[in-house]
Amino acid sequence: MSLHLKNVKNSDKGSYTCVVSFDNQRYDVLVELKVAVKEKMAMEEERQKTTNKTAKSVLRERFDQLKVELDFWEAQSHAVPITVNPNSRDLELRVSGVLDTKSNNTSESAALSAASTVPILVGQEGFAAGKHYWEVEVEQHQDWVLGVVREKGKQEEGGMLPREDYWALHRSQAELFSSEGDFRIEKKQLNYSVIGVLLDLEERQVKFYEAVQMVLLVAIPISLGKEAAKTFYPFVPKREGTLKPFVIRPVRIPSVLEKL
Repeated sequence: MSLHLKNVKNSDKGSYTCVVSFDNQRYDVLVELKVAVKEKMAMEEERQKTTNKTAKSVLRERFDQLKVELDFWEAQSHAVPITVNPNSRDLELRVSGVLDTKSNNTSESAALSAASTVPILVGQEGFAAGKHYWEVEVEQHQDWVLGVVREKGKQEEGGMLPREDYWALHRSQAELFSSEGDFRIEKKQLNYSVIGVLLDLEERQVKFYEAVQMVLLVAIPISLGKEAAKTFYPFVPKREGTLKPFVIRPVRIPSVLEKL
């Protein structure tokens, strides 16, 4: 004999008296109904929650990655050709000190050597408005500085640029520094062979990207003060002697980005 029940709920569990007829005889049978659905449903709900949580985490991570890539593609859509004349007049700027590996002082500021000066070459093209992007091949060089300089028609003694007139990313002994406050940028597992620079005069900032993996390294605000807007020029470090010069490479814009 079998008993088939439908639409059983957890509240239905308990003892029931069933009337069974056989050969014109009636029998009362006590049946205990046990319902195990609740535990099963709880396990299923927990499994579903875990699955949903994992899926949301994956989607959130992918969404964040897409936002990073979209920001880079939007920057790259403003690519402009840049020309640097190696025979142009040299300028110099101060960069933050490099790590002093011989220092026994654990203080980060004390463990940095004194600031130094580097010669730079300024691009021929200047910009007074809008957004402009270019990329510089730095390959595996451990020491370089590049960015944007503001032409104001004045330099300090010896051709030195005032600190408020340039925005730069500086690499020294595998450490990255921003010219804003000379703070060190957190290390990331990146290639650092090509650096993208976005001069955004609409939002008044300069952004630096690791262009191979499309990662934003730092955004430095531009403070114009009370003075009228000036012209801004790209710059790269000047290589001495037989050292291979840094190359501002052409940026190929995918056709889909040309409409941005």
